[in-house]
Amino acid sequence: MKPMRSDEFYGTPASFPSGPRWYVVQTNIRCEKRAEMGLAAEGFRVFLPRLTRWKSHARLRAIGTDPLFPRYLFIEADFNRQPITAVRSTHGVESIINNNGVPASIYSDFVINLIERQMEGEFDVTKDEPPPQWAKMAVMDGKYEDCIGIIAKMKPNQRVELLINIMGRKERATLQLAQIRPAW
Repeated sequence: MKPMRSDEFYGTPASFPSGPRWYVVQTNIRCEKRAEMGLAAEGFRVFLPRLTRWKSHARLRAIGTDPLFPRYLFIEADFNRQPITAVRSTHGVESIINNNGVPASIYSDFVINLIERQMEGEFDVTKDEPPPQWAKMAVMDGKYEDCIGIIAKMKPNQRVELLINIMGRKERATLQLAQIRPAW
């Protein structure tokens, strides 16, 4: 008896509904971005929901993104026209969420709702709170325009004290929050 392939169910080839459907792909650990780029290169529509938050490294804080659902992303595919092996062989992809070896599609309204919420900034937790101390910020206007500084202290009335490095010398400057933005 020949072994059953994962895309066969009870000896008959899997049949997929016509038209594109959304599927959930499980990625390898910390490979969401690699899988996203690989699947997009294969011609699939890919959505990786991201959470924007403050990150710290070496005592400096900056804005960064992380997957909203670690190890998972969404693809829109029509497996009657696109080969399922292209998904499974993509670097960073571990598997497609399935039911008895047949990829299980999810409601498109769920994914579209997530896309809309992402675009509205619902998953951006940096916008509701002031930047933390030691965050790297760029000055947008005024005497220190185009300079990069580190937040030393938050002051009342939407003001912030920055430590700006000018020609090897650190200078303190008090600016309005509207005058600065995160330096990427």
